[in-house]
Amino acid sequence: MVTQRKSNEISVREAQLARERTLDQLDDYTIKAPIDGTVITKDVKTGDKLDNTKGATQLATIYDLSSMKFNMDVDELDVAKVKVGQEVIITADAVPGKTYKGHVEKINIKGASSNGVTTYPITVRITEFEDLLPGMNIDAEIVIEQVKDVIIIPSECVNRGNIVYVKGTKTDANDTAPEGYKSVKVE
Repeated sequence: MVTQRKSNEISVREAQLARERTLDQLDDYTIKAPIDGTVITKDVKTGDKLDNTKGATQLATIYDLSSMKFNMDVDELDVAKVKVGQEVIITADAVPGKTYKGHVEKINIKGASSNGVTTYPITVRITEFEDLLPGMNIDAEIVIEQVKDVIIIPSECVNRGNIVYVKGTKTDANDTAPEGYKSVKVE
């Protein structure tokens, strides 16, 4: 009886020591994210066992909301005009009437072809993004060249020979502009 009791006490003590070792090992398994940010989704709950046979298990999705960037594809005919640092004007249907600014951060030299057209991925960092949220659909225009203090007209209004029709009375008998318009040469 005494031997059985002693044996049970030893078993209890071994179980307590095993528990303490396990708790000490758990302290070694603190998981820290490589970035600061906001947790968007958690894929694993406390106490879940991780399946290590498939490689890395995704525990959570974290967004770093201190900066935003996106990728866009640029046609092979236009990519030579794009340079790192160029301004990008961004709009979003979800935030009407507002424009945002960014700049070209990276131009990837590995293109992708689809249906006979090659495009190159461009990375744009948004420098002003107050109301934009990750995942919103946006439109972006890369500013290739900028000219100030000029009059602009839609290109479809310019005819052959850089002629545009404007409202007015014709001064030249050979003017082929429609009635109520006159031809003006655009420089």
